[in-house]
Amino acid sequence: MLFRSGRLRNVATWLVQTALCPVLCLLVFKVANMADVRVGILSTASIVGKVLPGLKHGMKVVGVASRDRKKAQDFCNEHDCGEGMLYDEMLDRDDIDVLYVPLPTGLRNDKIAAAIEKGKHIYSEKPMGGSVKELDSLIKACKSKGLQWMDGTM
Repeated sequence: MLFRSGRLRNVATWLVQTALCPVLCLLVFKVANMADVRVGILSTASIVGKVLPGLKHGMKVVGVASRDRKKAQDFCNEHDCGEGMLYDEMLDRDDIDVLYVPLPTGLRNDKIAAAIEKGKHIYSEKPMGGSVKELDSLIKACKSKGLQWMDGTM
């Protein structure tokens, strides 16, 4: 059996059964050797409300980032999910292992590249945009740093 940890197995099973980001269970398995999986959310987009229950189940949501700190903090207060902050502040934090990135296509790849550079695993939403060369560069950057990047198109 790949994972004997009952907690992680239960988290992955719950994610799959509820159809809330089933691909995220793979990321949970990948970082299973970490004491706690600490996730940051790089947006206050409406999709976050659908995915947040899955993220909170067995992981610690450190916070949510936005272009507007107050908007991020209001979102965190409303959804009980950590600290509101700006995008770059979240990228710079050492207490975040994984970033959930539901940003619009035009913003996403730059933030993903910055997150990879900072050593964060990536779970991105929506179909990926950009050129083949750009996406290949992001994939190679993840591979070179030993990071996981998963597209969570629902």
